[in-house]
Amino acid sequence: MSESRLIGRHANLDEIQQQIYHCLSGQPRVLLVEGLAGIGKTRFLEEVRTMAGQQGMGVYSGSCDESLTEPYEPFAGLLQRLADEDVLATRETTLLHRLFGGDGQMQPMPALDVARQDHVDLLMTVSRGLIRLAADQPLLLIVDNLHVADQSSLDLFAYLTFALAEHRTAPVLLVASHRPAAPDTTVGHLLSRLQREDMVHTLELPGLEEPETRELL
Repeated sequence: MSESRLIGRHANLDEIQQQIYHCLSGQPRVLLVEGLAGIGKTRFLEEVRTMAGQQGMGVYSGSCDESLTEPYEPFAGLLQRLADEDVLATRETTLLHRLFGGDGQMQPMPALDVARQDHVDLLMTVSRGLIRLAADQPLLLIVDNLHVADQSSLDLFAYLTFALAEHRTAPVLLVASHRPAAPDTTVGHLLSRLQREDMVHTLELPGLEEPETRELL
């Protein structure tokens, strides 16, 4: 069965296209897609994936789930690619294999107790690997439902943002969707920190207009 056509969202898709253009020209971008529960964030991100793939970008995506305890779960696909490609030093690849398993599909271990130094080393390893991977092909990395991410995943998302901001020339578009978060929550505090960076943009996903709702029905 073919995927259903996205209804409306033309202005939002235009904003995505602008961010893709920046990325393809070698300028990293981070886009935070905010919307209420059920507004269509996940469906919208599916369209973003399609747009990026059609323009030659490598696409990696994952989703956070509050019922899961595995750290770094939304980045599992990227971790596997970094381990498979020749973009990491031997000790960095060894770290990934030690924390997440060796041959086959790389998956975070349930309730993994990552030592603090391993956690820091992993943040640096993934950010370096992502930038090296993007040197061969512009990349889109999507994290859906950031508002329910575990702390390790939040740390990694933040570290990637700041690493891209410092590097300034990596063709990477990092996108996360989230529900509105109160400023005094962990996620709200993180979003506030990220939005201070010039390369970070927020896209508020509204409900459909009446004509679009009729078309959907």
